[in-house]
Amino acid sequence: MAVLLERINTQSPYFNEVEGLMNDAFPQEERRPQEAFKWLTDNENHFSCNALLYEKRLIGLLTYWDLGRFTYVEHLATWPWVRGKGWGADALAALKVKSSGNIVLEVEPPVDELTRRRVAFYRRNGFQLWDKSVYRQPPYGPGLPAVDLQLMVYGTLDENVDFSEVRRVIHTVVYGLEEPLL
Repeated sequence: MAVLLERINTQSPYFNEVEGLMNDAFPQEERRPQEAFKWLTDNENHFSCNALLYEKRLIGLLTYWDLGRFTYVEHLATWPWVRGKGWGADALAALKVKSSGNIVLEVEPPVDELTRRRVAFYRRNGFQLWDKSVYRQPPYGPGLPAVDLQLMVYGTLDENVDFSEVRRVIHTVVYGLEEPLL
């Protein structure tokens, strides 16, 4: 049995657990304030908050944006006790079926064992690291810093051709900026 991506809203029986995992898995500067996350989950048609389920048990979360030419993965996390079982790869495979064919996500630069393992996980799942272009994640809220990250891409997007447009779309649609952060 494969992992099921179940789109949820704030009334879902899984939402509180998903929100808890989000808070556990991501530092404050890499996630939205809770009220903004709840609002998007219930009101933004291009945003999808998903519970990752295995045999009806919550094992993780996947949030993404359908941005037309590409799908942007905002967050993917599983509970520590399920890591290494292939369920994160199953979740990405399910997303590939739902997406336009191109998927983009942000990762921390691979500078230590943990960040190298994350990048290796995505590479094993068909993603390429765009490492020539400087990418900064805009702050999620007032008083929070921008975060230096890198993009990884699955599909036919090309770093030399598409980076500026991908950054512009993510920064203006997902983060709500008027112009992309350089």
